[in-house]
Amino acid sequence: MQDRKIRIHDVAALAGVSVGSVSRVLNRAANVSAEVREQVERAVAALRYQPSHAARALRSRSSRTIGCLFSDVTNPLYARAFRALEESFRADGYMLLLANGLNDLERERESLRTFALRGMDGVVCAPGNERDPEL
Repeated sequence: MQDRKIRIHDVAALAGVSVGSVSRVLNRAANVSAEVREQVERAVAALRYQPSHAARALRSRSSRTIGCLFSDVTNPLYARAFRALEESFRADGYMLLLANGLNDLERERESLRTFALRGMDGVVCAPGNERDPEL
């Protein structure tokens, strides 16, 4: 078992390139030579490197997540809506996270507060208590 998390610096060292080059490869930038891309990809595979979502979110100021609050996810309309939304956002590299409000005002408020605390890039909301001014 590995004692410490593999970092981008470790990948760069093994590949013999700069951290910036590793970042460009991981972000699929066009300005990377085939040789550097191959070196980095080999190092990533050898180290089993997984980029840190938290680090990326801090650096880019984007969580690449969208909160989705529906009043009752058992409603077939919301199930179809979620599927369509998820496919659309996924194609653009976003993860859609679903919260079930259960038509409960406090639960809906709590879900929206949690979305805000987690730094979601956006929210799709169809609450059961849409007339509540705080909501």
